[in-house]
Amino acid sequence: MFDENKAKGIMVAALLAAQDAAEKQDKELGDENLRGFDCGFAWVRFKGNSAFARFMKKYHADMVSNDYPSGKTIWYSRLHNVPTQSVSVHEAAVKAFVEVWSAHNVDLGWSSRLD
Repeated sequence: MFDENKAKGIMVAALLAAQDAAEKQDKELGDENLRGFDCGFAWVRFKGNSAFARFMKKYHADMVSNDYPSGKTIWYSRLHNVPTQSVSVHEAAVKAFVEVWSAHNVDLGWSSRLD
């Protein structure tokens, strides 16, 4: 059973983990101008008919985008505010977000691509 009140707390923890992971990865990479060609995107994927999707639609609809054909996504830019194009920073954020939810048996995935 998906508990919305518990999910609210998990969401706070997941967003904090995503921000922390992005900041850590950004710091490890150093100067943005010396990183090379690591520009890209990352996102969280989940089924559009899941309890998590209903929770997101109810409480965080502004974070969710449609994903073909019936899934949903949350783009990295909704998970952290580190000013970078580095895909590894975005990946760190989405991985951390997914890991927090996965620890609570919520089935999420993630993807990324270079730009």
